[in-house]
Amino acid sequence: MRTLALDYGDKTIGVAVSDPLGILAVGVETIRRTDAVQLKKSLSRLRELIAHYTVSEILLGYPKNMNNSEGPRCEQTKVFKERLERSFQGIPVILWDERLSTVGAMRGMANLSYQKKHDLIDTMAAAYILQGYLDSKNQRKGVTRVALYDEEDELEDDAFEVITMRDEDGEDISFVVLDVKDYNGAKYLLVLEEEFMDDEDAEASIIKAVEDEDEDEVYAFIEDDDEFEAVAGLFRDGNEDFDIEY
Repeated sequence: MRTLALDYGDKTIGVAVSDPLGILAVGVETIRRTDAVQLKKSLSRLRELIAHYTVSEILLGYPKNMNNSEGPRCEQTKVFKERLERSFQGIPVILWDERLSTVGAMRGMANLSYQKKHDLIDTMAAAYILQGYLDSKNQRKGVTRVALYDEEDELEDDAFEVITMRDEDGEDISFVVLDVKDYNGAKYLLVLEEEFMDDEDAEASIIKAVEDEDEDEVYAFIEDDDEFEAVAGLFRDGNEDFDIEY
């Protein structure tokens, strides 16, 4: 009897499953749809997976905001939860806090190409959510986890770093580093605000690494148009899925 975990998005559902002992999470697949509200085919595929893995419970990622508040995506997830309960009666559906699951999943794909990361991110996010749930249960049982993903993936824990910048209002904003390039002896980073990692329409930004008066590395946005366009050209090759804003 296994736990099936779902990372529910506007047009994707990342799927992961536990091993029979309930210790390890393994990514299964990403179910994709063209219509955000059309779930018939998605539910049909989930029914197949539930039967195949002999699923005893469904874990559904609950997308709270970083400040622990609940936004529109939480309401959409609750509606989906009710749909799952109606479709798979007798199988409990559990909501589980998924904050930082996408960032955690991306950090776990260091050895994969950019396109592979893009293809697997929803699946790995579901696995990340599930592993947190399993670890929480097993800590109470005294069970130790030995691995997160199956041997085919050979994933690491440091694929993407997160940096913090302070805006003009003195507020700290966390950015996920998507890519790094060198240009004219300087280092540039392609970054995306952490809270928009699940937003398909999010725009990435470019920042420059500079040294402060203490020779520590700090980051600043590019002010020169020509410098920005030159660096943006380097980043656009291989990062076509992100719009890059000035």
